[in-house]
Amino acid sequence: ISLDEKFVEYAQNAQLAGIQIGAYFYSQAVNETEAVEEANYIVGAVSGFGIKYPIAIDIERVQQDEARTDKLTSKERTAVVKMFCDAVKGYGYKPVIYATKDMLITGLDLEELSDYDVWLADESIPTDYPYRFSMWQYNQKGRIDGITGDIDLDLSFIDYEQR
Repeated sequence: ISLDEKFVEYAQNAQLAGIQIGAYFYSQAVNETEAVEEANYIVGAVSGFGIKYPIAIDIERVQQDEARTDKLTSKERTAVVKMFCDAVKGYGYKPVIYATKDMLITGLDLEELSDYDVWLADESIPTDYPYRFSMWQYNQKGRIDGITGDIDLDLSFIDYEQR
């Protein structure tokens, strides 16, 4: 478990600019105990930043490499995600599930996770994802003045500050 080396810098700069933030955690948990460890870690990392947007569990298949999560069944992966979200919610934060369309449809039991918002990663415009989602990452090569390099572009259909 590790923190992005730029997280604190980016979070502080966002606060100085008056931008509300959330966080996401790229999970490699293979059981519910590890999911709680990851949730505890990210909650500890964000405490003190007054975040209003969700803490996401990032569930993706590792591309061009092997990962310890590769062999998880949909049922096992769903249990990991649910435990992470339950733990984050227990700390008073808003959890969200970040995943690709394929992972959401084939890798998770969305009925079991219906208490939690979904942050869809899908660059198809318009998306053909058939289920509800509250946030949408629609581009990974966005540009914004003042930021060097590619950035993700996302829409939130919920005002998490008011929720």
